[in-house]
Amino acid sequence: LRYQASSTDTLGNFTSSVFASIQKEYLLDGSKAPELRRWRWNGVTRYAFSDEGWLKGWAVGGSARWQDRIAIGYPVIVDPFVGPRYDVQRPYYGKAEMNYDAFVTYRRKIFRDRIGWSARLNVRNIGVQNKLIPISTEPDGSIAAYRIAEPVTWTLSNSFSF
Repeated sequence: LRYQASSTDTLGNFTSSVFASIQKEYLLDGSKAPELRRWRWNGVTRYAFSDEGWLKGWAVGGSARWQDRIAIGYPVIVDPFVGPRYDVQRPYYGKAEMNYDAFVTYRRKIFRDRIGWSARLNVRNIGVQNKLIPISTEPDGSIAAYRIAEPVTWTLSNSFSF
């Protein structure tokens, strides 16, 4: 709860606003952190083609990553006896997130079969567009801050084993 004092505000208004912020932290003490997602799961798969034929040495795979919704703020209730206070039992939630990745790998022996060489192309966050993800809200539920979604990234790596 942000408070901007003006020349017409009373000490009581200022005190009740500060009290609401302190009370929210007190109510959240010992509870789960609101910035953490309660549930998440990851699924990964890989298929290596046979050791014979024109696809020898190739493998493909992918993954899916899901994260549950996340608490990004709390509404303020004005109690006539206590003043404003945060309702930590009914938070505002951000959306759940789903991301996809894929890879292609090629392996073979080089230098008279003494060294194993592997090349891998990874694509992370397939299909993610330029977007903003809400990370906090004002007490009225309007979005206060955003983060930039992690963009699609391409990575090419090589490794040698001997």
